[in-house]
Amino acid sequence: MFMKKSVGVRGAYLLFSKQEEIELQERYSKEGIEILFFGEDSLQASFDSFIEIILNEEMLRAIIAGLTVEILKVLIFKATSSIKNKKIIKVESDDKISPATITIKASTKKGTIYQDLRDDISDKDFYESINKIKEAKILLDSNKKDGLNDLFIVENSIGNLEIMTLKEYIEYRKKSEENEQQKHSKNKI
Repeated sequence: MFMKKSVGVRGAYLLFSKQEEIELQERYSKEGIEILFFGEDSLQASFDSFIEIILNEEMLRAIIAGLTVEILKVLIFKATSSIKNKKIIKVESDDKISPATITIKASTKKGTIYQDLRDDISDKDFYESINKIKEAKILLDSNKKDGLNDLFIVENSIGNLEIMTLKEYIEYRKKSEENEQQKHSKNKI
């Protein structure tokens, strides 16, 4: 059975007007790619992103083959530009305000790859992200044992992208939050 390459955009109502959505759908359609926009009522599946770009396995294969990288880049840069121009933010539980991020969520037969992108992503960062997604897919595809179902691509403390399992990601998040709290409490003194 032939599956169509498709991209879903969760949180699109925050980013694009109806006219922009139609223009993007027409542009992607010419490339043989279906683009779906999910509204406010769609379920959110990611840890802390309300804007997601969801890639099905066919689209991921096309990206890895280098066929649709530039098309994805146009969508991501349009979305990040919209976040900046509309000043879309996220307010966290401790009233910390930060710019909204976009999560790329790519599904494979063996698991899901997640990566958050900042609103100030550069060309170089974009291509590094694509390379890490390729690397993560190879890891998932070559995995022979159960338990390695989701991989997270995060920027480490020195600015390099790192691939983590769910367990490693939870530890990383816990450590990041502790460091943030320590920084916050030092500022109060």
